Amino acid sequence: MHLPSFTWRKLTSAIVIALGIQGLALASGAAMAQTKIAIPPVNVTASSDDGQGNIAAFTVDAKLSTHWTSDATTAMQWIEFNLGSCQNVAYSKLAWYQGDQRKYNFTLKVSANNGLTWTTVASGPSAGTSTGLVTTDFPDISANRVRLESTGNNVNKKVSLSEAEVWTLGAGNCSSSSSSSSSSAQSSSSSSSKSSSSSVSSSQSSSSSSSSGVRPPGAFFDLSKWKIQLPYNTVVAGRPASPATYNPAYTAWPNAYEVYPVELSGPNGYKDTTMFWADAEGNMVFRADSYGNTTSNSSYPRSELRELLDPYDFLDPTIPKNNWVNSNYVNPGKSKWPATKADAGAIDGTMRATVRIDHVTLNGDKDHKGRTIIGQIHASTKEPVKLIYTNQDGATANSLGAISFNNEPTEGGGEQEITLVPKEHGIKLGEWFDYEIKLSGLTLTVTVTKQSGEKFTSTFMLDTGVNGDWMYFKAGVYNLDNKDTGAVKGDYAQVSFKRLQVIHP
Repeated sequence: MHLPSFTWRKLTSAIVIALGIQGLALASGAAMAQTKIAIPPVNVTASSDDGQGNIAAFTVDAKLSTHWTSDATTAMQWIEFNLGSCQNVAYSKLAWYQGDQRKYNFTLKVSANNGLTWTTVASGPSAGTSTGLVTTDFPDISANRVRLESTGNNVNKKVSLSEAEVWTLGAGNCSSSSSSSSSSAQSSSSSSSKSSSSSVSSSQSSSSSSSSGVRPPGAFFDLSKWKIQLPYNTVVAGRPASPATYNPAYTAWPNAYEVYPVELSGPNGYKDTTMFWADAEGNMVFRADSYGNTTSNSSYPRSELRELLDPYDFLDPTIPKNNWVNSNYVNPGKSKWPATKADAGAIDGTMRATVRIDHVTLNGDKDHKGRTIIGQIHASTKEPVKLIYTNQDGATANSLGAISFNNEPTEGGGEQEITLVPKEHGIKLGEWFDYEIKLSGLTLTVTVTKQSGEKFTSTFMLDTGVNGDWMYFKAGVYNLDNKDTGAVKGDYAQVSFKRLQVIHP
């Protein structure tokens, strides 16, 4: 006789088991069966990782030999699991790295509204007696996300989790669930992978600004060190008459197409229902119409974040503390630039993102159609690195797009584009993938990782002019197609981000 393979739990009354010719009978107490939720790696998000390859996705690979690690020396670290739908969550199982030698401080939280608010369901230190999966029980609760927060362990400030499981009693009722606690940033200048997995077989993703649940991206991402540049002039609702509210040195707002950190941040931050919003899953969505306005010195429209390391001085992006330099930096004799490396906002940098291309342009000419920049390193005047997605078959279902990066030397000419992911190994519209742009000294490393785990990496040496320049990261949509030739103007590029992480060592 084969017993059921599921787990029985929380039986508060006596159970009488009678084993006979009719099999197994249960009496006096109704039990419910739990199942483990299958969480794909792309649905796992973390505040950061150690940069040594111990990534958040390892916590759902069913291997105790791998682990996620992050350093909580300066701030609490978290890892989050998107359950994919509303579940009646029963309990979790956690396996800590060296968990038989260390006791980890942790708080376990759940959210029924995609991370807008959180409810604490368990906390502790861990027992410190096992490296295997240990059950953390709590009252059944409806949730679509589970989040683990930690400040380290009794040996050091490292947070290292080998495996995590979430078990469910079945579908929950998140629409009627109430969650308490504060809303939370899920991605940012220190974040890793983010929410739900999605892939579409149609030519363009179904994500759009008209979907329900349009919310401020600041409710899900820490935007306190970013400003957004949008493809039109607009008045920001609630913007003070003068920026002197934030800095007495400033008396007037500059171009209205820029929205600043103080206006972007938090659950009540700025959102635009057509060009910049958070969708129902908490992904940050950027859209730029081909016929949109452009920033100064540009011919192409953008809906793009610009890094600002000193957000107090957000109206002057050229000040030294707002930007970073490489580790070889020497001031080239310019008085307003960082005098030394120590005067810059940071030294060297890495940007990581998990993105999905929702839509590419269809109507442009062969040199512009279907091309959009999704991340870059920008210098004072030049663009040393632009990561570009190209799909000129966007009207065709399951068409593949290539990824390349463009290098514009900071001194002289000779701009070049290097193919990173060729079209035959390309990425579909609606398919999530990861990218990383890393600069150390003059060594640039660009990596793209597909959902399948297939990885493409290129290392490139930048020109020595970078040693005397300052830089900043940009992320979003920079639409390289301003040639909307359609009879009805309405072509656009759109990209969704579920993770945006910047690290400056």
